[in-house]
Amino acid sequence: MKYILSRRFVAIALVLMCLLLSLFANVPKVKAATFTVSNTNESGSGSLRQAIIDANTTSIADDIDFNIPGDGKKQIIPTSPMPAITRPVTINGTTQPCSSCGASEPRIELSGNGAGSSAIGLRITGNGAGSTIRGMIINRFSSNGIFLDSGNNTIVGNYIGTNAAGTDAAANSGDGIGIFSGTNLVDASNNVIGGTVAADRNIISGNAQNGIGITAQDGGSASSNTISGNYIGTNATGNSAVANGGDGILVNHAQGSATLSGNTIGGTVGVTVGGGCTGACNLISGNQVNGVGLWHSGVTSTAVSGNYVGINASGTSAIYNGDIGLEIQETANNTIGGTVAEARNVISGNLGAGIFITGDGATGNTVLGNYVGTNSAGNADVGNIKMGIGIGYSPGIQPAHDNNIGSATGTTPGGSCTGGCNLISGNDQNGVLIIGPGGNQLRGNYIGTNATGTGNIKNALDGIGVADSPNNGIGNGTSNGRNVISANGDNGVIITGGTGNRIDGNYIGLASDGGSLGNTGAGVMLAGGTDTAIVGNGIGYNVKLGIDLGYNNVSLNDGGDSDGGANRTQNFPNVYAAKTVGSNTKVGGQFNGAPSTSFQLEFFSSNSCNAGVTLNYGEGQTYIGSTSVTTDVYGNTAFSFTPGSSVPGGQYITATATKKIGSTPAETSEFSLCRLVNIDRPALTNGATWFLKNDLTSGSADQTFGYGFPSYFLMCAWDPNQPGVKLPVIFSVGSWFMRASYTTGNADLSFSYGASNAKPVCGDWNGDGTETVGVVSPDSTWNLRDSNSIGPADAGSFQYGPFPSTPVVGDWDGDGDDNVGVFFGDNSWSERNTNSAGPATSEFNFGFVPSYPVVGDWDGNGTDTVGSVSTGGTWSLRNSNSSGATSATFQFGFPTTKPLVW
Repeated sequence: MKYILSRRFVAIALVLMCLLLSLFANVPKVKAATFTVSNTNESGSGSLRQAIIDANTTSIADDIDFNIPGDGKKQIIPTSPMPAITRPVTINGTTQPCSSCGASEPRIELSGNGAGSSAIGLRITGNGAGSTIRGMIINRFSSNGIFLDSGNNTIVGNYIGTNAAGTDAAANSGDGIGIFSGTNLVDASNNVIGGTVAADRNIISGNAQNGIGITAQDGGSASSNTISGNYIGTNATGNSAVANGGDGILVNHAQGSATLSGNTIGGTVGVTVGGGCTGACNLISGNQVNGVGLWHSGVTSTAVSGNYVGINASGTSAIYNGDIGLEIQETANNTIGGTVAEARNVISGNLGAGIFITGDGATGNTVLGNYVGTNSAGNADVGNIKMGIGIGYSPGIQPAHDNNIGSATGTTPGGSCTGGCNLISGNDQNGVLIIGPGGNQLRGNYIGTNATGTGNIKNALDGIGVADSPNNGIGNGTSNGRNVISANGDNGVIITGGTGNRIDGNYIGLASDGGSLGNTGAGVMLAGGTDTAIVGNGIGYNVKLGIDLGYNNVSLNDGGDSDGGANRTQNFPNVYAAKTVGSNTKVGGQFNGAPSTSFQLEFFSSNSCNAGVTLNYGEGQTYIGSTSVTTDVYGNTAFSFTPGSSVPGGQYITATATKKIGSTPAETSEFSLCRLVNIDRPALTNGATWFLKNDLTSGSADQTFGYGFPSYFLMCAWDPNQPGVKLPVIFSVGSWFMRASYTTGNADLSFSYGASNAKPVCGDWNGDGTETVGVVSPDSTWNLRDSNSIGPADAGSFQYGPFPSTPVVGDWDGDGDDNVGVFFGDNSWSERNTNSAGPATSEFNFGFVPSYPVVGDWDGNGTDTVGSVSTGGTWSLRNSNSSGATSATFQFGFPTTKPLVW
């Protein structure tokens, strides 16, 4: 029973409490007073000075309104410093009657040219926290226009440092707005300067020092302040400069211990993506020094987003700041931009760098999603006069390190620059320049292109420059982290020194969709430094080499690779064959590098050979995969590679070699010679000298070596470790001598097969990618073997072709295995599509009389066709196995040589 009664008393008490609360809820908020300024007098009843004095005597927030006789803007000229605001108050200049004024236009000019030395326009201090200043024109004071050494204040809709029209300077001698905390002062935190609607916009321009200065020192705290929607350094229309003498905004840890954490400059509310500066966007342009400065160690976690810095309010042309657009000096963990479009800063047109990060304490800063050097639409040049983004030294200051430029978050591989992608284009020097200790990461950026990644807005010099800086990462090996570094005025990337840099998974010279957008110089220029890994990139369409080690065009291979220089002038692989049959492509070749060392060989396909055309050294538009090899004690190894998807005939294959440190790729070569898929090339023998040519054009041999003795000479793809690579082979009186490289030396494989009077042939009889031996006896019996060894004719023994004739072998139908044929001295050909006795599948006439027969794939379609070489060395090739006109002709050879195909 007691329990029940107690519950009833509690219920009754709750009901009574609710009734009381409902009564108080309808009571208006109490203000001590509204003080009305009724004259422009310097002091006395009805003056602004007296209104502030009176408001300071109350304990509850007051209003100061204006009703000065006569319509229009009014000017108040104090003859001594104004009293500080020590109690919360709202000073609202827009309450002054003005029929010609806009609804939010400032109407009360407080002009301090007679207020004496060190005079502040309006100061809110101590217990004045929580005050608001709106609709004022504050100019010509000998110190700051507004000074806040307190928190939770709101400054909106004012002109600070300009004339009453907001068209020209009427300078305050200090900062336009100063926010300060130090010894024995309350926190100057949570202040709001401006807002996200035009009515709240401050014009803070023409001041002798900074537009806005936030400073803390000696134990002070000035944190979580918000600056948004203001014009800082321009006129009221945002189309021309009214310069502040210092930075537009400076956040500064001055001395001692202090906290300036979590301040916000800009924001995302109301921002017009790709258009004018609206909403939370601050227009920070026309200032004599930097647009924004973040200085010293106490300044952390600043968010700078959605602003226009160095450009006009429409985002179309420059109103330059006199030095850097945004400087981060000795401060860590700040964020410039964001991964949504509304957070994008447009930092363009400045006389220095767009963004510069300096000082040993400047680490962990993140720059993402910005346009640096273009208009707000990202389709035209509004370049910064120096680099777009710099990380490095300032005079007397150590370099920054371990910062992040861009990110993989929200990017659109193959599409436009979105998410964490910075568009860094149109700048008068490099897009990005890094100097110093390194450890910086660049991911997901477009550098030198327009916002879609398909057009040219070049940086005048290199896309990215790395000067004596180690362990920087350019790309991260993923499509989302891919940088598009294209269309720049010199190299895509240049590294002049440092170790451990990695360029991974980027497009360099390619548009975002993989199309042509080359850099004017090399794709990657390594002028110095070692252990630079260049892996997994698409590099194409650049005017110079895809990769250049040492500013000296092609650096040719050397035996054992013992030389020095950039990346120790790492040798590149020799791709000798690339063969596609159906959906399967096989690449084969040889590599010589440091002895007993592991390497990662990477392979690429391209539409054309691109750079170094006269020497046929290429680039690598499309990365198609890699394989690992280890060299022997002489530094040699053969290699084979099969990509995950086939590469069509007529494409170019190139390769690079990257030395590994442990399992990590560390030091990359230039690109190899180009090798066309399926295209065979001419060769000659003269005595024991072999001559190899890299293309089907007139000219001298590209490679010469000695091997063997006068006998039957062949070129056969006999080594399964080098699929498709036709290597030198000798047949003499029933013995075969096979060499695994294009060098002088002994046979790597020898055995006996066939009679001494037989004619030797080789072919891929079973379609496994390896060519094996065969012999044709004087009675036209073909004995074919499926392995390069002594043994029976297990691939076929049959009679085909009359005597006398010259046996020929080719893949006549493109099915991946070779079949038999014969050539007669009258230029008639007889071919059969199976390795068996029977009638010819095709017969026709083609060639010179007299001539040597040759067979190869001349156009990359996967089918072997015929050719005829005159005794004087004229090659005549046909792209079909039929009579008809020559498809290609060139001169290679002389009367004593015998033609071959490799």
